[in-house]
Amino acid sequence: MANETYPLSQTANEVQLALDSVIAAPNNALSSTQTGLVTGQTVFNTTNNLTTNNFNPTTLVESDDTFSDSDDKIPTCGAITAHTFTKIATYVTPEGSGSSSSEQDITLPLIEDTDVHNIASVSDGVITPTSSGLYMLTLNGDFRDYDASSSEFVNVCIRKNTTNLTVTEINNVSDGKYISVSVTATFTIAGSDNISIFLDEVGKITFRYRNVQVTLIKLP
Repeated sequence: MANETYPLSQTANEVQLALDSVIAAPNNALSSTQTGLVTGQTVFNTTNNLTTNNFNPTTLVESDDTFSDSDDKIPTCGAITAHTFTKIATYVTPEGSGSSSSEQDITLPLIEDTDVHNIASVSDGVITPTSSGLYMLTLNGDFRDYDASSSEFVNVCIRKNTTNLTVTEINNVSDGKYISVSVTATFTIAGSDNISIFLDEVGKITFRYRNVQVTLIKLP
């Protein structure tokens, strides 16, 4: 085979520097200012120790409020926890009654029992969630009326704004026994929507309630 020559445009010093950069390629982690060749160990060390600080902030989702079905960003642990963690608030009310002197509708005077995640506020028994989304409310309690007519009764309602989501009729006729109620409603909250337990009296009766507990859950 005939000897062949390959002309180089680099100087001998430049060739020597290129060889030295291969022989002495760094093993340390890459930086934004690093140039030249690196070893496989450098690449491994760099990619094996990635943290959120290595990502552009726009590629991370740090709040569950920014999740969407089409999101292609990377969620942080905090965002995932906030998005999937079930948030619960509970409310109670003292034992009470309504008067038989007139047909009386009332909103149960609920007061906050627990709300660690601040998912809602309550005023005069009306619950206002602090953010939009899907919620579930469960009402448990004992109710009764005192009349002797089946045409007079009270409806126990889970109400969103002015619309009844559930209606449970309490009509004891004359036995005066308490009726246990356990009912659940699932609904979507938007804007200033609110939720309440509304007692709709039909006729002039005396009704009572006790052991009332309301549980509000913000669903993921």
